[in-house]
Amino acid sequence: EAHRASPREGTSGGVRLQDLVKSKMSETSRTAFGGRRAVPPNNSNAAEDDLPTVELQGVVPRGVNLQEFLNVTSVHLFKERWDTNKVDHHTDKYENNKLIVRRGQSFYVQIDFNRPYDPRRDLFRVEYVIGECHVQAPVLTPWVAL
Repeated sequence: EAHRASPREGTSGGVRLQDLVKSKMSETSRTAFGGRRAVPPNNSNAAEDDLPTVELQGVVPRGVNLQEFLNVTSVHLFKERWDTNKVDHHTDKYENNKLIVRRGQSFYVQIDFNRPYDPRRDLFRVEYVIGECHVQAPVLTPWVAL
């Protein structure tokens, strides 16, 4: 059983108060998350290297011509140090090659398709994943094809 020192005890009384405080402060304790959170906040995808893949949803007729489907050929996040997202969000000085944006500010994403986008016949969805426990939310702004 450890001896607890009183503030009046000196070096002759066994353990000094300063030593006891140092030992308590150096002990590792589990991380406490305040408020309503029982898990750490989701603010990074750094722990996830495998991003979700796109799969056809709904009923697909047998023998359908997949060439007619709208396929993504590339996605540009404008995340280089000189690009719009980095400069507008004041993250161009960060030594990080991932997209970092600030909450509440708009940002740019360019999605290239295998053919021109036609809003009358094409439907696509964009899912933003942040952290391990991501939540789907509706997009309230319309998409614009340029």
